[in-house]
Amino acid sequence: MNVLQEKAEQCTGKVRERKMGYRNETMRVQAEYRNTEEIRREAEAARARGMRNAIRDFVIMCQFIGFNKESIIKFLVEKVGLVREDAEAETEKHWKQQDG
Repeated sequence: MNVLQEKAEQCTGKVRERKMGYRNETMRVQAEYRNTEEIRREAEAARARGMRNAIRDFVIMCQFIGFNKESIIKFLVEKVGLVREDAEAETEKHWKQQDG
């Protein structure tokens, strides 16, 4: 009886170890997923900031060169892929009034 009890305890111990290993692995994968999602969100936010800055600089540069608003809006819609309303809003936001 003692041998059977030892064998049962060994088997139970192995099952517990496997369960703990599985739990640890599951927790590791979940943490990795959260980290990946956080990195993805940060990258998307950085990309959006970069795009806003590029559009701002583009509008200012085109105005300096002498392009009219409609030409800039048309470019932002056709080449950058903005919706017309967004292109108009961005152009208006960054358009500098000429002195004099």
